[in-house]
Amino acid sequence: MKISIKQILSESVSFYKGNFKNLIGLSFVILIYTILMLSMEYTPTILTNHTSWLLLYIFIIFGLLIPMMILLPKIYLAIPILIDALLGENKLTTIQAYRQTKGKYWLMVWCSLLVGILYVPLMALTLYAKIPFAAPINQIYISFIAPLFYTLIPMIAIEPRTNRYLRKSIKMIKGNYINVFILNSITLTLITAIHGTLSYIFQGKTAVLLIFNMVYAIAYFFIYPFASTVTVIVYRQLRGSQELFD
Repeated sequence: MKISIKQILSESVSFYKGNFKNLIGLSFVILIYTILMLSMEYTPTILTNHTSWLLLYIFIIFGLLIPMMILLPKIYLAIPILIDALLGENKLTTIQAYRQTKGKYWLMVWCSLLVGILYVPLMALTLYAKIPFAAPINQIYISFIAPLFYTLIPMIAIEPRTNRYLRKSIKMIKGNYINVFILNSITLTLITAIHGTLSYIFQGKTAVLLIFNMVYAIAYFFIYPFASTVTVIVYRQLRGSQELFD
């Protein structure tokens, strides 16, 4: 089955407009995590200029970041569960969607780590060689791999427990790689690549980066639910055309 970019975007926009309030709670958790991760960029400046803040800084950042790291995989699973239910016109609350992630936490973490291994070589090379614009280069590299596993998160979230998730995700995308690449690029890759580029250009300018990072975090807050909607709609269409779960 060949997916239609225009049709998927049209359906996603329509759904997003009518259901953002249902997704805002889960998206807010991702916003907090994004802000915490971005705040790590200011660690050297804070500790150099305000050494007396060291213990307080460690307590606040890591006291919040560690619980977020534990919570986040389930949030990423709960979002497609909620979107899938709403697309099927089933009434499902945010709490109910979150509860349906039970038993899938470590599966999500394990699959994410396996996919993440593919991202390591270029990232290590750009960091070691101190290549300019390393972040956007890495993001572009990731954008070519990501389509192969585009349906992985909704597959883990929505389907009953199965096996061979990575293989099935790649099989599902077969024949639609270019269209999925485009959809992933215009929903997530573009904003992260722009963020990485501007972060490199304005490195060292703390005030500018602070404002820019806050704008990025807020933009991501609105964009991620839409990107997830696109992913789930693609998944629903491709799932209906392939016998992957027999």
